[in-house]
Amino acid sequence: MGLCVATLFIGLSARERCGTSPVVDEPIYLQMGLDAFDRHRLVRLCDQGIEPLPIYLEYLLPALATQPFDVPFATGGGNPGEAAHTVSLVNLARLSTEVFVGVPLLLLTLIWLTHRVGLEAATLGTLMVVCSPTWLAHGTLATTDACMALTALVMLLTLVRTRHVWPVGLAAGLLWASKDLALCFPPVIMWVMRDRTVTRSMWRWLQGGVVTLATCWGFWLFHFHTVSAGHALLVLPAPLRSVWARAAQAQEGHPGFCLGQVRQHGFWAYYPVAFLLKSTPVEWVLMALVGASFASPRSAPFRVLRSSALVFMGLALTFSFNLGVRYLLWMYPILAILGALSCCQLRFGRSLLYGLVAVQAACAWMAAPDYLGWFSISPGGPPYRLLVDSNLDWGQDLPQLRSQIDKLRIRHLRLFYFGEAMPAAYGIHPAPDF
Repeated sequence: MGLCVATLFIGLSARERCGTSPVVDEPIYLQMGLDAFDRHRLVRLCDQGIEPLPIYLEYLLPALATQPFDVPFATGGGNPGEAAHTVSLVNLARLSTEVFVGVPLLLLTLIWLTHRVGLEAATLGTLMVVCSPTWLAHGTLATTDACMALTALVMLLTLVRTRHVWPVGLAAGLLWASKDLALCFPPVIMWVMRDRTVTRSMWRWLQGGVVTLATCWGFWLFHFHTVSAGHALLVLPAPLRSVWARAAQAQEGHPGFCLGQVRQHGFWAYYPVAFLLKSTPVEWVLMALVGASFASPRSAPFRVLRSSALVFMGLALTFSFNLGVRYLLWMYPILAILGALSCCQLRFGRSLLYGLVAVQAACAWMAAPDYLGWFSISPGGPPYRLLVDSNLDWGQDLPQLRSQIDKLRIRHLRLFYFGEAMPAAYGIHPAPDF
């Protein structure tokens, strides 16, 4: 059954993988991946606050398939041959993401649910992740978001199984090595483990913190990097240097757009709004079931996963970077797990699961091939008036633009393009004076 689920996921994501151009981050990460595997140069990762684990998992195959070269960017130019080579390498990286990140996440979801509700309900719960348009959009891109979803799931299921800080520290280190957003998880861990006697000792917490740092630092090959603090230079372990870089970026802020407004330091309601608008009606039902679960006793694993999602969503209200629902990508498998567990508590729960999977599959069919631009049925006008950036357009539609150019027989084109892929790789040659 696991093989069938994996095959379905790779099949559904094939159009996204091969039929869209590289999104803004992918050419940048490709260059960093080639640098990382060429003499272990991790300086650019550290300077931009990008963690190394996704690079290792997603860009190993592209690094093995080519010699190091300077990736051409739309802003810097390059020849068409290098641009086409970049596209093929990004497609290979996307396949690596599906095989080494997406498939393990789905199998972990399937196996964990099977032990609790049986294979039938577990398969249906996993299919709700497979057919989620948001998961198909971001879980197949060679960025850091899918890797964080996998490692967050690993950490949360570790919290469910163990009462010791060492395994949790190891899992938290993996999570930190995948995305700096992991630094929001210590409050989640402390909340979940607050009533466990083994963690009431400060020494135990210190041990867990050391294990977390050592695990993450190992992926940085135990490198040190310098950082300027006023008139002094500090030498920090690479993970802390990366956090320093991200903190500086957060202090500067980043323009965020929500419901027709723009702010430099974000909106408190951005992520709840984005989560609702980018989720399917099926996922709305699952949220309602999770909300109703407070009315009756639930198992300890259920409470751990539910509390983790709620604490993190509460923390998300304070985020100054409003860059897309992809920051909440890990919550979709958690929502499917909680939904499957909730349905199995109902009298006609199995029938409800079948109905939800059917509707979810219909949503995936309606969203294809533009999974990234999926919005649920909601008032407010066109999607671009609700959310933009990676919620709507991340520079991924160059193939569709080329097809429209051919269809309309456009000979002269002026292009305003948000992306880093080279339009020349798709035979698009806009006027140079624009």
